[in-house]
This record gives sequence, structure tokens and C-alpha cells, in this order.
Amino acid sequence: MKFWVLTVFTCLVTIPAFSAENLINVTWGDNIMVGSGISKLDTPEKIIISMRNWNDNYDGKIILWRISSEYIRRFYDRYPTPFQQEYDAKVESIAKVFDPAHLLREECNKTGQTYLIYATFLDHGCPTSLKYADGGTFPWQDRVTKAHPEYQERDLEGNFHYGVLDLANPDARKFMIERLVNFVNEYQADGLYLCSRTHSNQALHGDQYGFSPIIVKEYQKLYGIDITKDPRFNYKAPEYAPQSKELDNWRKLRGKYLTQFVRELRKALGNKIFYIGLPRGKTIQAPYGNMFVDKETMVRQNLIDGMVIGVSSGRHTKNMTKHKDMGFFESEADKYNLPSFKEEIQSLQKLSNKVRFYYGAGFQRNPPDAGRGVMMGSPNSRPTPYLLDAPVLNGKSMTLEAFVKISAKHSHFSQAPRIFSKHSTNGPATRGWELMLNEKYQLVYRTQLVDGKGGVRDTHLASTKSVTPDVWQHVAAVFDGVKR
Repeated sequence: MKFWVLTVFTCLVTIPAFSAENLINVTWGDNIMVGSGISKLDTPEKIIISMRNWNDNYDGKIILWRISSEYIRRFYDRYPTPFQQEYDAKVESIAKVFDPAHLLREECNKTGQTYLIYATFLDHGCPTSLKYADGGTFPWQDRVTKAHPEYQERDLEGNFHYGVLDLANPDARKFMIERLVNFVNEYQADGLYLCSRTHSNQALHGDQYGFSPIIVKEYQKLYGIDITKDPRFNYKAPEYAPQSKELDNWRKLRGKYLTQFVRELRKALGNKIFYIGLPRGKTIQAPYGNMFVDKETMVRQNLIDGMVIGVSSGRHTKNMTKHKDMGFFESEADKYNLPSFKEEIQSLQKLSNKVRFYYGAGFQRNPPDAGRGVMMGSPNSRPTPYLLDAPVLNGKSMTLEAFVKISAKHSHFSQAPRIFSKHSTNGPATRGWELMLNEKYQLVYRTQLVDGKGGVRDTHLASTKSVTPDVWQHVAAVFDGVKR
């Protein structure tokens, strides 16, 4: 599937040239649940075709293959929610036919692509007694954290932050490292991509958690202060002092153990490739807290081979409370107090000439020389041209025009091949807009609209006619931004 884009409004738009090492981020469990056509990735043929397409059309030389389905199947207790039952049934039906993770190894040997196991490390689920952000029951929980709740973060009242490891606990670090290394070796992967994304429930405040016995004891040893009794550390107390040196030292102490975890994992992986994905800025952010993230040490000491900048876990609160109002210093989800991608990458580049850096927000226009893109693993056409950030494109009345020619040789393509895509600048409630094709070759205009009750609904409008393959055609979409 190829699109040749000639015009948009009065300016010439060309498909940007990407450097030769973009990452393809494949969250396989999502593909089999919500994908359609070839993007479902539920047969060997679909995976093989997609891999070659990523390689040829997206410079997708490194594949990050998320193994959460196998991870959950082996190590987690699963609760019988309708979603979990449907998910398990799909995973089991595919497993009877072939193993996608092993197939990936075989195909990467043929294509020359690099294969990294994609795994999270702060995403261990929660008990059924704790409702998730949407009020429902979370579908799984790690049996290790059930047996050892002390492996998890806790607050001043002793409440655990379920699913979030206390990296100050050496036993928690050890079990996690062994699990990750075993997966890399079992699937003969070239290495590991460790991601800070999580499904864990939102902390109520940026300084709620971080009071495990090890942290409390170590802080008192270093500074002579019992943080469980000093009201400056209690975000509920009038004496709470978020800008004090004492709290800053506490956040850095917590972050020291994240660096220690990375250092120990680096050693355990040996000569395997090790990439990590983190948010921009200085802290781990929502849903975790204000724990310091020492990227400088990770880069300067070459503890990692590559770093993806801009990872976000999104929103985990029902009432959409702003993270700033919850005491978080920074937020990828709300986009505040963060350096630009370019600023952060260029500052880290100065610390090492061995570590490679990647954007975590899709293909970027005009990235720094060493900045590369991370692309979601369901594309099946040429890259979408990202449009210039101009006020006229931010949801106002507008007309999109393009000349397209679609090859009839391609019988499969992803659920939504984009002709144009524009990320929203109207806040977290909207995703912007897209002009794309569906499986019937109909044009589809997609956006997210806020209804009268403050909710968000995904809106699609399809053309009655289909685009004819192998013929140049002029297509257009008109959007009335005033009337929505």
C-alpha cells in the first residue's frame, strides 16, 4: 500500500525521511484484541508480512515485541472478567498453532532486524478488592507480589501501591531481574527493552508513596530524620513542605534504587542489548510519584545501550484531575514542566557517545541527528505525513486534499492506513484528527469530540464511495470546526 501525497491546502507536504533505526513497538496483546486485517498479527503470515513492511517502508530495524500475554499466563492469577476471558481464549487459540515470539526470532534471522523483548517492571496488577480507575475489577495480579506484598511501594499509612515494585528491596529487584533475563534467553532475543509504562492505579498524590522500611531506615541513617514522623513528608499535613531540601533528598534516595536496579540488570544481561523507556524530565511521574530518575548516571556510565524518551502511562483517574493539582511536579500526560524532546536528547547526548536515543511519540519532524522514532506496530502503508503545527490545523474549519494512488496488489492492510494525521493541541481530552482508509477502501474522517456532559466520544465518518485501486484520484475532506 503506497500513498503519494501532493498537496495539503496551499503547501507542499512530503513524506519525511527517517534515519535507519526506527523502533517498531508491538504490543501484541492489543493487536489480537483490537486489530483487524493484517494488523491483528494472529497468524504467521500476518506477522511475516508486517515485519518485512516495517523493515522496508518504515526503517523499522529494531522490533520491540511485548510479551505481556505470556508473562501474565505464566506468573499472574487471572480474574474472570469478560475481557480477561476473551483475551485468554484468543491467546490460547493462537498458542495451539504457533508461538509468535519464537517466530519473530526465526524471521529476524532472515531479515536482519534486531529483536528486543519488550517488558514492563512496575506493572504487577492488584487484588479484586481494589477497583480500577473505571470502577471495574482489574483482571490480574502477580503471584509473587501476592505472596510478598512487601515487595511493593507503600505510603505512610501502610497502604501498598499495588503492582509497583519497591526497588529499594533487594529481593524485589532480584526476582524481577531473573524473570526478565530468563525471557530474553528463552526466546533467544538480541536484548531487552524495559519500559516504565504501567496499568497500576494512580497515586492520590505525587508524594504519597515511598515509605517502605528500607527507605525509612536508610534516610534516617543518612540524615537523622524519621520520615514517618516528620510532618513535612506527609502531603495531608499542614506542615507538608514539597519544595524543601529534605523532601528533595528523599526523592533522590528513592531514585538511587531505580539506578541500582538498572545497574544490576545491565550486569545480568551480559552482552545483550539493553534499552529503557522513560518519561521526559527528572521524575518518574504519574501514576507513581515524584521519585527522581537519574538518566544522567544511566547514560554517563553506559548502563543502557539505548533510551526512549517520552514514555507515558496516560491517565488513571476517573475524574480527570490534573496531575499538577495532585502534587506531581511533571506530567507527560498533561504536558507540563517538561523539556522539549530536542532539549533533553541533546543534553544527554553530551554525556556518552555510545547510548542511542529515540523519541517515544511516533515519527517526529526534524529530529536531532541522533533522535529516532518509535512507531506502533500496526502500520501497513508508507508513513503518515505529520503536518506542520499551525493554528489553522488545530480543530478549526478546514479542508484536507490529497492525490492518492493505491496498489491493488496489496490484499491486506491495517485497520486504518492514514493519509493525514494531526495530533491534538486541545488538551488531553482529544486525540486530534485523521483522514484514513478502512478495509473497504472508503475514506474515513476520525476525531474525538467532547459531548455536553464532558465525556469524550470517538467519531468516524465514512464516505459512501470507495477509492479505486491503481487509479490516481483526488480526495478531500471538509471539517466544520465551529459546529463540530
